[in-house]
Amino acid sequence: MEAWKHRSEPPVLEPGEPSDNDVGGAQAVGIRASWVNRHQVRNETSIQTFAEITELSELPDVLAQRAFCER
Repeated sequence: MEAWKHRSEPPVLEPGEPSDNDVGGAQAVGIRASWVNRHQVRNETSIQTFAEITELSELPDVLAQRAFCER
């Protein structure tokens, strides 16, 4: 997480559902968003998420794999 220390703000990620009010709202203001898809349902919206996880405990691994600190 050293990379974010050189930025003016720390990285932000919104975990939520692919809807205009949740993930879509976060994306509208420039925040990356991941879908917490606990029941493994199909995303039938046009909203594309940064990542899809089934449990919040997966988030650290997703962030590390996707080089979250690099924009």
